[in-house]
Amino acid sequence: FEALFFGRITYTENLARKANRSLEFIWDSSESLGPTSDIFSGAFASGNYGPPGGFCFDMEHCDDVIYDDPRLENYNVPQTMDLFYERCMELAGYQRGNDIILNMGSDFHYANANSWYKQLDKLIHYVNMNGTVNAFYSTPSVYTDEKKKWKGSYEVRKDDIFPLADNPHH
Repeated sequence: FEALFFGRITYTENLARKANRSLEFIWDSSESLGPTSDIFSGAFASGNYGPPGGFCFDMEHCDDVIYDDPRLENYNVPQTMDLFYERCMELAGYQRGNDIILNMGSDFHYANANSWYKQLDKLIHYVNMNGTVNAFYSTPSVYTDEKKKWKGSYEVRKDDIFPLADNPHH
């Protein structure tokens, strides 16, 4: 493996890793294989693999779309961009380096690709107009390559990730 990302880890570990900015780490996965088995690993800040709050663009039970015609009463580009910057800064506060990954879509909220991509195209366009955040379509391998270029250090972890609990008493 080049990298391994956990969609979910136990909630107490997620909270602790967010607090000390160690959601991403090097997993020393085999004592006998040594450094050849080291895997860049990470867990998602949200505790799952869905989009940040306010940015679900599927058909049902999701958030508002981006209304970018200023003539419309529900024009919401400024508010949506403010919320997006807020979410990005929140995520950046949990990780090391300058790059963050945003998962867009989810297992129960990704039935309408046209809706998603139409909204993501708008989101990327308006976000990049400001210049505060550079948003673009990417892949886990591109993200991993950028994180590995970072000059800081990551925690090295030797143990396992389990058990999994989403909340107290689970």
